[in-house]
Amino acid sequence: MKVMLVIMLIGLLVMGLILTGFQEQISVLEDQQVTLLLKLEEENIARRAAITNLDEVTFEADKALADYQNTMVDYINNNLVTAEYIEYMYEVFDVRTRDLKSMIEALQGE
Repeated sequence: MKVMLVIMLIGLLVMGLILTGFQEQISVLEDQQVTLLLKLEEENIARRAAITNLDEVTFEADKALADYQNTMVDYINNNLVTAEYIEYMYEVFDVRTRDLKSMIEALQGE
């Protein structure tokens, strides 16, 4: 009877140690999870900042294009440039604007 009681106590002690080990592993995993979540949030913040910067650059590019268009209209009205030159410059601005917009779309898609 006493031997059985001692075996049961030893078994309970071993089970307690095993459960304590599991609890420590769970705690470590929870800490790792929190760390990963914080890193993901930092990356999301950085991505949002990059998108905002590209949006601002695109806005500035659109504004510059509008200013340029207005200037070219003035130049045409005063016979200072040819229509072919203006068409060429529109193509240059259009390509650059499309490149910026595709970069923004790529970042937003991630």
